[in-house]
Amino acid sequence: MSRYRDVAELLMEQVVSGKLPPGSALPSVRAIASRTGATPATVGRGFAELARQGVIVSAARRAARVAPDGAAAARRALFGERPALRLAGSD
Repeated sequence: MSRYRDVAELLMEQVVSGKLPPGSALPSVRAIASRTGATPATVGRGFAELARQGVIVSAARRAARVAPDGAAAARRALFGERPALRLAGSD
């Protein structure tokens, strides 16, 4: 597995566990790089993957934040869960 995916999975696990709740700011790229031993570029690539999957939202020069539905997106990415389907009229 690629190192950036390891970083992304680590953060997704924290989102799913509630350690990083919706709307919370993620640690900085440098802080994560320092803690994991990954390069800042690798962490940045992990952030890009999280944004692509809908786990986080980010904007230039702003802290990346957990998306409102970030935990659900992280569960889907980690475990392949899909939203439950409902039949019309079964409410």
